[in-house]
Amino acid sequence: MADGYARNTGKLGVCCATTGPGATNLITGVASAYENNIPMLVITAQTALSTFGRGAFQESSCTGINTVGLFGHCTRYNTLVSHEAQFESKLASAIMTAFQSPAGPVHLSVPLDVMRAKSLGGEPSFNLSSLLDKPSLIDDVAVDGLYEELLRAKNPVFLIGDEASEAVGSILSLAVDIDGKILVTPHGKGLVSPYHPNFRGVVGFAGHQSARDVLIDPSVDLVVAIGANLGEWASDGWDTHTLLTKRMIHVESSEVNFTRTPMAKLHVRGRLPTSFARQ
Repeated sequence: MADGYARNTGKLGVCCATTGPGATNLITGVASAYENNIPMLVITAQTALSTFGRGAFQESSCTGINTVGLFGHCTRYNTLVSHEAQFESKLASAIMTAFQSPAGPVHLSVPLDVMRAKSLGGEPSFNLSSLLDKPSLIDDVAVDGLYEELLRAKNPVFLIGDEASEAVGSILSLAVDIDGKILVTPHGKGLVSPYHPNFRGVVGFAGHQSARDVLIDPSVDLVVAIGANLGEWASDGWDTHTLLTKRMIHVESSEVNFTRTPMAKLHVRGRLPTSFARQ
């Protein structure tokens, strides 16, 4: 539910669980959020610090079923709050990390005695709104190159991934202006109405034949992939014949996604809303 909330609102998803099985039952959902770069705060309970190593009921400390160790493989930030004085700074660090590039889940393990500390109340000393403010950084040269290619293209296609949600309105306006066809990745489903006149379907695993027909069309001279983590599912098994080709331009705010498209004619780095504001 926290994953779905984050996907649909662009805000931080939050989920909590008890120690022991409550924490381990979160692993699959947190791993999914990690794979899909979903910002999510995961808070798990922990037995009291004074009971560590004494066989407490559902102990999940470093001397029990080490939940911090388990979450280390599927989170961007992962820590035990061992003192009440750490709580605020670690909470701020976790939330900031959840929205950094690449975004993803973060985890705080909070022991019972720390959670009960009276000093945890009161006004925060950090302004999270300002800490989470993202400057509109873009690569001006690459963005200019993108628009030059779009002006030259006779039959362009826009491939929209799930990480393009905050810019999807501007992208759709641009696609309509130049009569470009629109495709989405499997995880980008829902960002574009299936009734949009330029929409041609979902690419990749369990995708649509109509989308594949667009990509195999020899008249398509430009494919602009936006906010798309082109792994096996989204790339239809790393299709180097119709998708991962030199006619692609890849536009991203998460540079790690560029490692999947070394063949692209152009990589455009920067915040997506800013990159598509020049119309």
